Amino acid sequence: MCLLAIVGYYKDRASQKSRSCRGRASARFSFAVSGHFAFPAGRQNAQKLQKIFPVAAGDHAQGQHARLKATFEKPWDFQREYWQSRLQYPDWYIRLEKELRQLFFPVVHNDPQLKVFRNRVYDLVEELLAGDKIPLAVGGPDLDRERKAIDTVVIHHTEEDPQMSLGKLSAIGLVRQYGFEYLENDVPGDRVRGQPVWSGHFREGKMVFFAYHWLIRPDGRAERLLEDAYIGWHAGNWETNTRSVGVVLSGNYEEAIPPFAQIEAAAKVIREYYPRVARGCIIGHREVKKVASCTCPGAYFLATWKETLLQLFHQDSGTCTKGRFIGPYGLSVLLSPPACA
Repeated sequence: MCLLAIVGYYKDRASQKSRSCRGRASARFSFAVSGHFAFPAGRQNAQKLQKIFPVAAGDHAQGQHARLKATFEKPWDFQREYWQSRLQYPDWYIRLEKELRQLFFPVVHNDPQLKVFRNRVYDLVEELLAGDKIPLAVGGPDLDRERKAIDTVVIHHTEEDPQMSLGKLSAIGLVRQYGFEYLENDVPGDRVRGQPVWSGHFREGKMVFFAYHWLIRPDGRAERLLEDAYIGWHAGNWETNTRSVGVVLSGNYEEAIPPFAQIEAAAKVIREYYPRVARGCIIGHREVKKVASCTCPGAYFLATWKETLLQLFHQDSGTCTKGRFIGPYGLSVLLSPPACA
């Protein structure tokens, strides 16, 4: 009887200790799995925590526990209802902050699962924007008040399907650019966190969230996205944004060279609309945002096709040297010194 009493005593103490640790164990468990998704390393850590804290998962509300269980079974399971329920609010980016910071804001290459997941979300955002089902601001600060004369062209690639719709490209801009800046509460210099998103940029009567001014398709078609009076949030540097235009090539050229027709079309856009831009001011995104994670517009840009682009740009437009533009008919115009020549 004494032995049984001792065993019973320690079982009761263990149970009390387990209950007293539930909050801490649950917090550690939740931190490891992060909502509706988990990276492979995160899943392994969470499984270890389950062994260490076997009561942790059960301490959450039953609904959350069920979602966490589904996470381990399908880590990239896109839950449309979950995303749609949060996107219906003006402050959707706050309600989705954890997901956005972990899955959408980081620059990630060569991750097919993440790419598929992101595109499912982008497709939903495109659909909801088209149906006016994401609450947007009806007015806001003048985000283009710092616009300067254009003296720089920054080249990008979408790193997406080359036939991607313009609606989807705008959806990507809303999620990645505007979602990030509104969370940071500085757009630019205006405190906007918690407010519905406002870009002040319109195309065909609808508010758009493009980062770039021009989109160039692989077959050479050029599509105007933003007016030159708008500041595009594309360079990763605000001062550069204020005096540049972004030209993006549709497609993934991370480890490939764009078709000649696409490069030629980009050069034609620059030549026809921005002939005064100096040769040294036609640069790739990676030359502005000089960090290891930024390889845009691809690994071969600097070594190969940038020179092709520059040669095509100068083919018929003349040259710009020492602050003087020599036009195609020998006309000479004195310019202010280009900032990046």
